[in-house]
Amino acid sequence: MRAGIYSHRPQFVVAGELMGLNQSLPLLSYGPEWRLQRKLAAVVLNPTAIKKYHNVQEDVAALLNKDLLTSPEDFMKHIRLASGRIVLTITYGISVKNAEDEIIQLAEDTMVVANEAVVPGAFLADFLPFMKHLPS
Repeated sequence: MRAGIYSHRPQFVVAGELMGLNQSLPLLSYGPEWRLQRKLAAVVLNPTAIKKYHNVQEDVAALLNKDLLTSPEDFMKHIRLASGRIVLTITYGISVKNAEDEIIQLAEDTMVVANEAVVPGAFLADFLPFMKHLPS
């Protein structure tokens, strides 16, 4: 099967093994676990299922418009907040009041660290995996 040959993700020792992100769908190698997670994602992200999220998207869009009218200079802050609101509401049922909300800050901090960790060449341990066993 060609999919088994070509669909593997790059292996990130630091991000995957040491940070524990190797079980997340973007870093998961093709196999039974990947297929299961892909199937579960398809259940909640198919065209029929996403219709249930329209109300959430409309509510967040209204809040985004209000925020943009109030302080257009904070455009990116408002966009990040709107994105976070949609994901957190749909995924966890969590309402977020503003960009300073602790969970928004935590999510943004996590994304910064994760994005830096998956840059090819960011860590020598990604090329020399034995280094993960060396003391810090």
